[in-house]
Amino acid sequence: MAKQRIALIFGGEENHERSCAAAREVISFLPSEFYEVVLIGVTKKGKPLFYPGDPAEVKEDVWERHPDCCACVFSADNTKRGIYKLLPDGTASFLSIDCAIPVLYTKNGTEGVLQGLLDAGRIPYTGSNLSAVNRSSDRFILKSILTASGLSVSDAAVFSRCDRSKVKEMVREIEERFSYPLQVSPARPRRMEGLLFVQNGEELENALKKAFVYDSRVMVEPLQGGVIVRCAVLGGEKAEASPLALLNEDHTISLNALPCSQEDAYRAREIALNAFSLLDCRGAALVTLLLMANGEIVIKEIEPCPDFMAGSDVYTLWESVGITGEDIFDRMIALAMERAEMQD
Repeated sequence: MAKQRIALIFGGEENHERSCAAAREVISFLPSEFYEVVLIGVTKKGKPLFYPGDPAEVKEDVWERHPDCCACVFSADNTKRGIYKLLPDGTASFLSIDCAIPVLYTKNGTEGVLQGLLDAGRIPYTGSNLSAVNRSSDRFILKSILTASGLSVSDAAVFSRCDRSKVKEMVREIEERFSYPLQVSPARPRRMEGLLFVQNGEELENALKKAFVYDSRVMVEPLQGGVIVRCAVLGGEKAEASPLALLNEDHTISLNALPCSQEDAYRAREIALNAFSLLDCRGAALVTLLLMANGEIVIKEIEPCPDFMAGSDVYTLWESVGITGEDIFDRMIALAMERAEMQD
């Protein structure tokens, strides 16, 4: 059987080294007897380059210095799925692509821009589509959809950048509604950017000003009691949920340390699957939930573009039930090809 040509897209303007590290890890899960991996790196200035070098050299400020790197663009021709390499002599060389794996942790990579670009060229790609990524990455929209569907979400106050001149009024409104400590974050958080925890009014005012730098909407949430857990979801219309893991204060996870019943753990996994389905997610996702003392299960966040670095929560959760990184990407690629066939 012919190998599938997989374009691994990495780098980007933000979280560049994290993305490079994730790319190196993903390559290790794509056996050469089944896949031909094509590396497409995005520089910190946002320029896509075809990188023909050693995958081990996919490192910050190293890979793009390869002498044979060249600019490239994705085809927007539905009959030619792939990229055009723009060669130094002014000519272009077409390279067909069977499927793309985005590991960009930038605004373009986690909010649907890259997915829209791939859709325009009808290039199959792993993970959720543009609309699902957009809905999930904006926690204001996420909460609105899930609440309308009858699922419980963490309480939050939402403010718009057009009102940022009224920060003191915002602080008064928040203090009337919630008690400290509080979490302040952009509605579209990207890897902890603009996320702050505050203990008083002065800290809250400063945090609001900082969060508006990153997004047009800012969310303020109480640090509710309860147990924060994570669950990984994998699949398409028929998805499955991993076991739960406790989310520690240092953002690591612990397996087999849940202070809840098996019944509550089962309910939490079902809620994670329900949310994944409602948002029309596909591939791999991470769901963060809150198990309240009164038995309520609250959804805090869904990551449709999770971290694929070594030791990430996605790998840890699935490895606990015998599903390897290779299994994860085999499934994601198969799902991407299945979605492309349905669209055709």
